[in-house]
Amino acid sequence: MSTQTLDRETTVRRAPRAVIVSAWAVPIMVVGQFAMLAIVPVALVLIGTLRDARLRPLRWGAIALTSAYATPLAL
Repeated sequence: MSTQTLDRETTVRRAPRAVIVSAWAVPIMVVGQFAMLAIVPVALVLIGTLRDARLRPLRWGAIALTSAYATPLAL
């Protein structure tokens, strides 16, 4: 009985599907004039990137997205 080992080059690391779908849903909802409902995908993107260690490079983008969404909402 043999076991297969995966090389680092063949291993595909993907972001969780909820984060990807939410990141795409934000601009679609804003353009479609559902910006008040876009708080849900914005929150999912922020929480998903802060919780998953694989998404560390995307954290600043998620923080920038959240601040760009929350600033006009707060004003």
